[in-house]
Amino acid sequence: GQETPQCLIVLGAYRSNEVHSDHMLNHYIESFQSSASARVTTFNLEGLTESHTIDLISDSLKLPIRWTRSLASTVHKKSLGNPFFVKMFMSSLLDDHKQSYSLRDRCWKWDIDDVKGVGIEETVATMMSKRISRLPVAVIEALIVASCFGVRVDKGVICSLSGF
Repeated sequence: GQETPQCLIVLGAYRSNEVHSDHMLNHYIESFQSSASARVTTFNLEGLTESHTIDLISDSLKLPIRWTRSLASTVHKKSLGNPFFVKMFMSSLLDDHKQSYSLRDRCWKWDIDDVKGVGIEETVATMMSKRISRLPVAVIEALIVASCFGVRVDKGVICSLSGF
C-alpha cells in the first residue's frame, strides 16, 4: 500500500516581550528545535515603521501621502508602530468625531491639532473597555451574561439573549 505522510504544521503567535525564558511556551519551542524529526521556523514581526504607517494610512484613506503625512506621523508616534493600535487609534478618531468624510470635497478631513490632542490607551484591554462602554446598555448586559459561558457561546444562547 501507499504510505501516509506523517506531517503536522503548528502555527503560533505570541508577544515575545510577554514570554520569558522560564515560560512553558519556550520549553515547547526548545523541545521542538532539539528534535531531529521537527523543523522549526520562527518569524519575528516588528512594529510598523513610520514609512509603513504613512503608506498604510494614505492607502486606507485613498489620499496622497503629502496630505496624510502629518496625520500618519502623529498616529505612528502615538501607536509606536503597533498595527493593532494604529487601527484602534484610527477607529477612535472616527468614534470621537476627530476625523470625518466630507461629501462636498469627497475626501477624509481632520484637524491635526485635534488628533495630536487625543490620547492613546496603554493597553488593548483599556481600548476595548472604552469601546464596549459606548455600546447600548442592553448589548453590554448581554455581553456580561454571554461571558459567563466562556470563550465560545452557542448561537442559540446569543439568540435567546438578544430576544430573537
